Amino acid sequence: EDEVDEAFQAILWDLTKIYGFSNGAKWDPSDRDLVLDKLDDGLEKLQVKYGLLDKTKKQEQREKQAQRQEQYNTFINEIKHLLSGERSPNRTFLHELFENNRNVIDKNTVQGSILSIIENELENVTDGVLEWSDFVIKAKKYLAML
Repeated sequence: EDEVDEAFQAILWDLTKIYGFSNGAKWDPSDRDLVLDKLDDGLEKLQVKYGLLDKTKKQEQREKQAQRQEQYNTFINEIKHLLSGERSPNRTFLHELFENNRNVIDKNTVQGSILSIIENELENVTDGVLEWSDFVIKAKKYLAML
């Protein structure tokens, strides 16, 4: 087992050298350890270092998650802003806002469930079952739970 481990480390040492030099990158002895310790993620980090990738998959996922969170925060702030105005035209704007932000509402979460409740209450305003002022009070209470 030790011999296999040593042979594998030696192979990675040579492969990272060849990989770096063939891509015009500056090789470093720690490149082997990066791949050895981190496996696929380490290989992607090496590819970023050598200029073959812009970002690792984990970096891309973190960026997408941050963008989605920023979109979500903007969505919530826009809802709050529209609740501070009159029924017309803000009810219509709220409908459009919900429609345009379906991608940031995860219905499998508590936040998504609360947003669905707010949207359902908005439908009650549209149907004339609920007054705008009552909707605003309810919606603000629900938003406070987020």
